[in-house]
Amino acid sequence: MISPNSKAITTPNKKPIPGSERNDTPLVEEKRSVAGVARELGISANLLHRWKRELCELGKQAFPGKGHLPADQEELRRLRQQLRDVTEERDILKKAIAVFTPKRPHGTGL
Repeated sequence: MISPNSKAITTPNKKPIPGSERNDTPLVEEKRSVAGVARELGISANLLHRWKRELCELGKQAFPGKGHLPADQEELRRLRQQLRDVTEERDILKKAIAVFTPKRPHGTGL
């Protein structure tokens, strides 16, 4: 893994990988192969490549952790909750209308 005093890991085109200087980010060091690190972690090399790509593309948003969604996912979660709430309110109002609406006897013509 990376020591706290290490420099940022770079990609093959020498661009630094955001967050790679942090000790808690499991990334491939310059002199270690992806396959070797993947074997050490017990994961597939493809998965490690995907994590590395996501970190390069998304930076700090790549691995938000439990309960910390990216902005678009958080908005989607909020809108789904709002839809559930409004649907529940509508159903309650339908039942209230049915309870409080006077029953008309059959044959009144209305």
